[in-house]
Amino acid sequence: MFEVARNEIVSGQQFLKGQYQINTFGISCDEVMGEEGLFSKFLQLGDNEELPEPWRFLEGAVGAPKFVSGSAPGVGFRVQMISD
Repeated sequence: MFEVARNEIVSGQQFLKGQYQINTFGISCDEVMGEEGLFSKFLQLGDNEELPEPWRFLEGAVGAPKFVSGSAPGVGFRVQMISD
């Protein structure tokens, strides 16, 4: 589980304050979660800042918001709110 402390916007996608479940694929949970993880770094970006290369938000993904690596197919993570 991962806690978003305040409402944030990442790549135009709103993440409301609350608890989130993060599912990774092709990347370790340690690389994505925690204070130094990718998702924390994404949340620290300004509302209009682009994600660092090679990451991108997968528009039109079915279900929870999904972030994928443009340089490594099959690598990414999905972020789903489970409680506020």
